[in-house]
Amino acid sequence: MTTFFLLVAGLCIATGIALSFLNISRSSQRRIYWASACLAAVAGFLIGYPNIKNALGLAAMLLTTMTVMAYVSTPYIKIGGKIYALTVRDRQPDPDASSTAPASQPPRDGAPPAKTTDAQADRAPDSYSGLLTPATMWWLLVGLAAIAAGNTYAYLFSDGQAAPAAVSAILVALLTVGGGYGDGSWRYQIARGQYVPFVVASVITAGGFALLYLGAYYAARRFPLRRTQSMEYQAHPRHCHSRP
Repeated sequence: MTTFFLLVAGLCIATGIALSFLNISRSSQRRIYWASACLAAVAGFLIGYPNIKNALGLAAMLLTTMTVMAYVSTPYIKIGGKIYALTVRDRQPDPDASSTAPASQPPRDGAPPAKTTDAQADRAPDSYSGLLTPATMWWLLVGLAAIAAGNTYAYLFSDGQAAPAAVSAILVALLTVGGGYGDGSWRYQIARGQYVPFVVASVITAGGFALLYLGAYYAARRFPLRRTQSMEYQAHPRHCHSRP
């Protein structure tokens, strides 16, 4: 029976992955996804039964896995009419709901359609390359900075290894410099207005984060790099008017 329930759990996860490829409404996809998640949790419980501790642990692990999958790559987490997702695209209203909005109806009396401005066409004008909101991006950076700081502290003052500390520190440094140069080049606010995570990341890294970011930011204000091939340029229509 264990093999059977493992197969059920695997099929539930596979169903969740395949849903976005099916030609059905998003609301239907959402219902099927969470039904699959609940079924996977039940299957996990039955795999661990009669050991209640293991059964609850497996059920929680499978449900958590599908919840994380839903947040990272789908628009299936919807609470109180609001969609919670990692990317800007997945946070947009359901197509089957927005298609009935008055703004989508054709103009009456032969009036020409209203001109769409850059601000209207860009639903997330401050997003990073149209993918992540500034808040999401910056709190992810805080998490990475915390990991890098922890690895570095363990190496310097405990029994930590040099390789993880060096790799994580270099990764965060590259992301910080790249983020600062991009923000400065396209003339965004410092940290795109996310001052709380900026300060938190700076404190965690003993000021190193702020030093790298601000150095790159002000260098970019003087020597901007605004490539038309970049995702940032293509994601935000207004950038075509701000090239040097």
